[in-house]
Order: sequence, then structure tokens, then C-alpha cells
Amino acid sequence: MASTAIRTPHFAPAQQPSVGQALRDLLVSARALSVALWAAAFQSQATAPVELDEASQLRAMADDAAASDPGFAQDLYALADRVERAAIAAHNI
Repeated sequence: MASTAIRTPHFAPAQQPSVGQALRDLLVSARALSVALWAAAFQSQATAPVELDEASQLRAMADDAAASDPGFAQDLYALADRVERAAIAAHNI
């Protein structure tokens, strides 16, 4: 009679991180994600409203100067347009 022996390999279980280590890794990753999201959300929006406000202030100054010095008012309108176009172009890239 013949006998067949089957040998089953015995693998050592992989080292599992502790709960504390897993939580620590999770918190570090969550912090990095929140910093990246915060920077992405406010980086491009920080300058556009300021530049657009400056353009509207220039237009208000041009409105005030239009009666007394129309040439200067036209220069202010042109400058406001350039500021606004530059702000839009910088944020559409």
C-alpha cells in the first residue's frame, strides 16, 4: 500500500499595525488632505476679488472726474479695464 503525504506550508502571519499606529497614520493623512484642500480652495480665489474691487474703485474715480476732466476719466476707465482683464487672465490659466 502506498501512502501519500501532503505537506501544508505554514506561513507566519504578517505583522499587523497596532490600532494606535493605524489611527496615527489616519490622522496624519487626514491632516495632509485638509491642508491640501484648504490651499486649493483659497489660493486662486484670494487675489481676484481684490483686483476686481480695485477696478470698480477706478471706475468710481473716473465717474467722479468725468465732468471736470474727461480725458483723465477715460484714462481711468482704460486702466480699470486692464486691471480687470489681467485678473481674469491670471485666474483662467
